[in-house]
Amino acid sequence: MVRKRNDNFCEYFEKWIETYKAHEVRPVTLDKWYRALKEVQEIAGDMVLQKMTRADVQEIVNEYGKTHAMLTVNDFTRYLFAPLKDAFHDQLINIDITYRVRPTSQVKAKPRTKFLERSDADKLCEALENDNSVLGDLCILLLKTGLRYSEALGLTTQDIDFDARQISVNKTFNYKRTAGEDTFMPTKNRSSVRTIKVDILTLRLLKDLIKSVPENQSIFVYQFVNEQNRATRKSNNICNSTVNNYLARICKQAGIPYISCHGLRHTHASLLIAGGASIQFVSERLGHANTTTTERVYIHLLDDKRKEDEKNAVAIMMGLGA
Repeated sequence: MVRKRNDNFCEYFEKWIETYKAHEVRPVTLDKWYRALKEVQEIAGDMVLQKMTRADVQEIVNEYGKTHAMLTVNDFTRYLFAPLKDAFHDQLINIDITYRVRPTSQVKAKPRTKFLERSDADKLCEALENDNSVLGDLCILLLKTGLRYSEALGLTTQDIDFDARQISVNKTFNYKRTAGEDTFMPTKNRSSVRTIKVDILTLRLLKDLIKSVPENQSIFVYQFVNEQNRATRKSNNICNSTVNNYLARICKQAGIPYISCHGLRHTHASLLIAGGASIQFVSERLGHANTTTTERVYIHLLDDKRKEDEKNAVAIMMGLGA
């Protein structure tokens, strides 16, 4: 039996964050939880938890969706649902009032290029090589290895094995760190700890980069901060927005669609799949926890490859016994 209580939902949400998130997540993530709380306070500041219905929750989502694109609404619902589901499990409410509540949006999202086709990837790579900068080299590495941004910044000199022609991914660079946080952090998951074979041209690029880099320092951050035109920089960091702004300029110069630094990871995987690489190989190279994640992200490419495999299968069987 649910206890008779009249908890203000926003007050409950705030206490829930303090209890379950404040001591568990990084400051940058905690800030996202509090921003979600602020949005809920503006929309439903006087709602009583025990009197809320599924319709109330849907209305909160609908109201938020009036001014936010679907991708942002999806994130918001994740933050909104978490305390509500716990309230149900703690028997503060009778039913799961998040059941069948759907994200909605009245804001048309701008189309984004998630990955580049081979011809555009070639143009980008050429433009990055011609730019001859640390940011250009970083983007080439992202494109040719599929590393996550934080993984690429996490590379130190001892992570590169020139004889075996491979790099070791064993940590990330905490580029969102706040005062008191470590510079390096563990990888996203245990599957993200891996070794990746690298082509000779990229190895040459890395060989030039590491010449003056001290051990245990990020190769790319060290070189970027110490470039001659960066001598007055106060932050020993490279924000991903800096790289995305750089890519916007390079893509425009090359006459290709804009791609983000994370989009370079998608492009890498897409090129491998289009080239016939197995989903298992791509999953391991990207450091995914399982192939399900890879299949979900690249389902459109896998569907195309499946159709091609079907044609090949028919052709093979046609030739059997002929």
